[in-house]
Amino acid sequence: MRKKRIRNKGISLALAIVMIVTGVPASIYGASGLTELRSASLAINDQMTLFQGIYFNSANSAKAAENYMVYEPGEDITPFVSYGNDVYGAAGISRIYEIEEKAGRRIVAGANGDYFTMATGVSLGAVIKDGTLRTSEHSSFETIGFQEDGTAMIGRMGLSINIKNLNTGGGFNNMGFNKTLTLNNGVVLYSEEFGPTNEATFPTRNVVVDLESGQASPGEMLQGRVSETFDGTGKIVLGKDQLVLSVALDCPYASALTILKDMKIGDSIVFDFITDEKWHGVVQAVGVEKRLITNGQIASFTDTGRAPRTAIGIRDDGSVVLYTVDGRQSDHSMGMTFAELAARMKELGCRDAVNLDGGDSTMLFTTFPGYETQTQVNQSSGTSLRRCGNYILFENNQVPSAALRHLHLYPYDTHILAGAQIPLELRASDANYYYVKAPVSDITYDLSSKNLGTISDQGVFTAGTQTLTGSVNVRYGTVSGSASISVVASPDSVSLVVPDTGAAVPELLSIAAGETYQFSAKATYKMLELKSDPSAYTWRVEGNIGTIDEKGLFTATTTELGTGIITATAGSKSDSAKVTVVTEGKALESFEDEAALSLILGTYGGLTASIQIDPSYVHNGHKSLEIAYAYDYRGTTATTEGALGVPEELMLPLAHAFTGKNPTMISAWVYGNGSNEAVQLSVTADQVRQTITLTELNYQGWKLAYAHLPKGTTSLDGLSIRAIQGTQGNGTVYVDQLMAGFGYYLDDKPPVIHADVAASVLVGTITDELDSGLSKSNIAVTYDGTPIAFDYNASNKSLSALLPDGDGYEHRVLIRATDKSGNIGRLGFTLATESADEDFVWEQAFADMPKNNWATPYAEYLYRQNIITGRISGQKRIYDPNKTMTRQEFAAVVVRWMNIDPQKYTERKLTFADTSRIQEWAVDSVRAAVALGYMTGKAVAGSSKINFDPEGPISRQEVMTVIGRIQEKGYARAEMSFTDAHLVASWALPYVSTLVGQGVISGFNGKLDPAGNVTRAQIAKIISELN
Repeated sequence: MRKKRIRNKGISLALAIVMIVTGVPASIYGASGLTELRSASLAINDQMTLFQGIYFNSANSAKAAENYMVYEPGEDITPFVSYGNDVYGAAGISRIYEIEEKAGRRIVAGANGDYFTMATGVSLGAVIKDGTLRTSEHSSFETIGFQEDGTAMIGRMGLSINIKNLNTGGGFNNMGFNKTLTLNNGVVLYSEEFGPTNEATFPTRNVVVDLESGQASPGEMLQGRVSETFDGTGKIVLGKDQLVLSVALDCPYASALTILKDMKIGDSIVFDFITDEKWHGVVQAVGVEKRLITNGQIASFTDTGRAPRTAIGIRDDGSVVLYTVDGRQSDHSMGMTFAELAARMKELGCRDAVNLDGGDSTMLFTTFPGYETQTQVNQSSGTSLRRCGNYILFENNQVPSAALRHLHLYPYDTHILAGAQIPLELRASDANYYYVKAPVSDITYDLSSKNLGTISDQGVFTAGTQTLTGSVNVRYGTVSGSASISVVASPDSVSLVVPDTGAAVPELLSIAAGETYQFSAKATYKMLELKSDPSAYTWRVEGNIGTIDEKGLFTATTTELGTGIITATAGSKSDSAKVTVVTEGKALESFEDEAALSLILGTYGGLTASIQIDPSYVHNGHKSLEIAYAYDYRGTTATTEGALGVPEELMLPLAHAFTGKNPTMISAWVYGNGSNEAVQLSVTADQVRQTITLTELNYQGWKLAYAHLPKGTTSLDGLSIRAIQGTQGNGTVYVDQLMAGFGYYLDDKPPVIHADVAASVLVGTITDELDSGLSKSNIAVTYDGTPIAFDYNASNKSLSALLPDGDGYEHRVLIRATDKSGNIGRLGFTLATESADEDFVWEQAFADMPKNNWATPYAEYLYRQNIITGRISGQKRIYDPNKTMTRQEFAAVVVRWMNIDPQKYTERKLTFADTSRIQEWAVDSVRAAVALGYMTGKAVAGSSKINFDPEGPISRQEVMTVIGRIQEKGYARAEMSFTDAHLVASWALPYVSTLVGQGVISGFNGKLDPAGNVTRAQIAKIISELN
């Protein structure tokens, strides 16, 4: 009868307690170079203990995370090997659990096994499962084997599978078994365990042997009789209780092929599975790739790479160490070299140790006591678990019962920041560590020290204020359990993090006025994160930006704007973030999409509302609201003080209801007409209709008008003109970009764009002082005027895009961003590229523009974009950079730049007095430019005639006006500091100041020269920098 092996665990248990309770490195392991940062252990059952540790590896200045099982051989828990359904074809760990548990096995732990061929899943080394050899030994690999009681051994099996034909006496030795057949590996013996077929892909000679007696075990024999011989052209079916001998017809081993051909139906065949005698009692085994330790001596290694590793070793007392180390994860663990792995296995007491498959194959699973399903213990380096060729598993041979014998608390080992809370989960198991339902009442909790913290009746632990390690204990009747707790009052670092992702908080965080934001932080100790929550930190606000509670919930003020600092502190460490309180704006009407208007255009008594497109009266976008009004109130008097009642005939109905939170102000751009009237708003606040003044109209031009709303405003009901009682009047006003503000919200500043290019990747940031909600839909990125795909991260305001491959010429990158208020930010720059063609030679486009001419890059660029063409003189193309550009030439350039098809305007009639002077090549471009409102004619002095003046020069302010009419409104205007700024015509001033603000137009020696003529070179520069 087998007896359970019982070993003295006193010394190792005492050491483990010292390591856990002290909370400091127990040692620095000299051979492996590892310094302990954290470690813990948990009994999985009476024969298996899980150890987990994280170390600092001085050799590569990185962490190494290990997870390993120590197994004490015995009859209750025994190891076994699995490869899924067949030797051929890898299987995932979930499938392995499914197959083996369906077969009645109760798996308590498992890890990946031997190396295997990725394409086939066939193990490189031997596999023995349940006493039967499933595939043969590798020519050089060793094997890890287990006897029935779990006793382990490592070494060469010395396996030789020999065959003898008892009828002819012929045969051969050292045959492959259940390996992939190739043209060169001779005869391979197959059993049904390999799979449905032998997977041959070329012509073969095959002999089928029906089994009669014996078993395929170390030191055993099989005997059978030939039932079929044939040549096959593909896969050969493997039948039940049969063996198949296969060899390639084109193999180089003629004698082996002859022996198979000589076999006849009815011949008696013996298969002898010869091994070293010490392997005769092995019932489970897998191959191993590399010896790490032999009789306490570490091997030498040439491979110095670090990777995830799996290893297995045997101690002097017979216990087995099944070891994994995570790797290829810079923030977690970088893995080990073979030398480090061997040194670590020796430190763990292994006399002999070998390397198993590693890398993405490395995995360790267990079923924690009190749970019903398995959990991965290690952290894989890949995105998914690899399907492996075989696995080493451990099963519980005892029968589950419903009797409660153990209590377990999870997490079983916690390092927690002082003041933080963690709920502990209570689990229960029977005498054999199988799951049983945990009790829900009559449970008592206590702590090993009152200074450790507090524990509630529901198992919620709150850490105390001092650094201390102890335990939380739980009891139910006579059954008890515990969990280790290490409280850290002085962390090594504190960092503010985003609650959902754990990423670092941006350097500058924008929060809308009146909104709340949950701050979170993390603390580290010895390079590892502590369990914490916001209540474990002391929170502080600097600046009048709002308040923050003891749990890190920040509430932004609604009365102030500005930047302050939020600080989280634990112990002597802290971290801070700048917070800007911004008001949140909501666009009520931009007037760009008439189908989306919430108001109904039309005539309401003396007021007529319409959408107009004259750029002179548009502040943002391409359209604005025009309100024409007329009234005659002679003989009427005011009946109330303050805001006068609004006659219905001067009211434009609006329909904006505010749900959730109420706005505090309304703003809009209003073009005043210098009258004494005013623009008013009708609102509903606290269920009462009220009228407030948005702006007086006693000014000329645009003004950002605003009004504070009554508290509790729930709807905006109308926009009206406040007439002057007792008089008559009329006029026209323009309104653009009607906005609601939550907090003090007036936005006339565009988004700020920064960007650069490295290795064909555009990277940058787009921020907005007020609009924290700037999104990808508000942004456009173009390459030579063509939109390209890009990514924008709204949380950290980062922009990125992959640019087209270079061709050796210059190109233009343009980034454009529009905020909620219609303000437009723009960044454009020229990008010099390199050609991948080694024979690339720059080709000059214009003969009169050498490479060193200041305007050449601009003209060359526009030529290659088909925006300018120049003229042909003899065999050369000429641009005439110093000549003045004519008005008809500029019309042609504009049409090509805007990618307009001039053929669509051939029927457009031109009414200029000098239309006949427009040259044929330009007439359709002029028609298009005039039809689209880009260009107009010029009055003839002393006459009613209007000329286009096609061959006349075009001035700088005329160019800027045309471009300004094309561009969407919303760009910031620049202060005109030029000494001749007063010479800019009033009709051109808005456009000039906008283009100066964009950096497209710059002066010379402090002058703008608005009436000066523009050369063709200057036009090339202007248009290039706009593209």
